[in-house]
Amino acid sequence: MAISFVRLSLVVFALSLPVVAHTQGFGPGTIDGIKVEPPPVMQFQTSPGLPLSKDQSAAFRLYVIGQHKASYQFRENIHIGVILPFSGVRYFKVPPEYGAAGYLYSVVNTRTVLVDPGTQEIVQIVE
Repeated sequence: MAISFVRLSLVVFALSLPVVAHTQGFGPGTIDGIKVEPPPVMQFQTSPGLPLSKDQSAAFRLYVIGQHKASYQFRENIHIGVILPFSGVRYFKVPPEYGAAGYLYSVVNTRTVLVDPGTQEIVQIVE
């Protein structure tokens, strides 16, 4: 009986440690009890605004059509900010002559999209 009580006390004590630590300011997001904000996420971007201008977009769209890339069927509507999966989607480098070096492109739901290579986030839909 005494051993069961000791075991139960140890289990309760062990389970309460994270709660006690959190309420005292020790735990995730703190260092020595001081709340620390996570560093900002660095997003890849070569210039402010959209990577391709209207004129560049038209020329690039013709280039992509000429490449005959298969379209990936994404189950959601695509728009700027959507994160595409790392697997299943085929990504291609944007040729430097279109002014969006460093970005990738893909054809998703029959639409050409520019993607941030670090996050797979759609940054522009090329119309």
